[in-house]
Amino acid sequence: MKKKGCKIILATIGAIMGAFILLIVLVGIFAPEEELQKSAQARAERKKATIEEGAKQETLKAEIERKKIAPEEMARQEAVKDEEMAKKEIAKVEDSIKKIFEAKKAGNSGVVSIRYAKPNCTIHYDLFPLGLFKYEDELGMKLMPKIKKLYQKHAEIENVIILIRGPFQDRYGNMTWEPVVSFEFTRDVLNQINWSRFFNKDLLKIAENVAWHRRS
Repeated sequence: MKKKGCKIILATIGAIMGAFILLIVLVGIFAPEEELQKSAQARAERKKATIEEGAKQETLKAEIERKKIAPEEMARQEAVKDEEMAKKEIAKVEDSIKKIFEAKKAGNSGVVSIRYAKPNCTIHYDLFPLGLFKYEDELGMKLMPKIKKLYQKHAEIENVIILIRGPFQDRYGNMTWEPVVSFEFTRDVLNQINWSRFFNKDLLKIAENVAWHRRS
């Protein structure tokens, strides 16, 4: 009986040892894989944190550099921006005026050039007379409605200078456009007009600083 009891004890111990050894083997197989996953995850998190920190540092560096810009340079940059905006506004107004006075076509009347500098505007205009009326009357009938529309559409304009050229033909049949008359017009003058009794042909009678250069 004693021998049989010893065998049972030994068998039990052997089974326990075998199970322990099996557990060690299983831990040895699966534990490294789990550790590898944790290690990879940790590296990914460290990499993400490094990238985020780098982005923060770059932002901070850019902000520091921006603050280092001298006040004079900042003022210059602002001046450049203001100048660009002013040029765009001038181009916009000049384009609008050009549409009012109509672009010149070959052998016809129309605006040649416009220069706008708030609140002043200078217009070079070629007038091709039809010869049905006196030159100054035809000029008034042609331009007075356009001048009125210009002031109505552009509140920023106060003074207008208009330089008129006309067609001249020499003895050889060659035609050239040469200055005929120039005049100035102001918003103050426009506001004094009683449109119910005013004739457009009388434009030059109320215009200021009228100067004849040559009769067409």
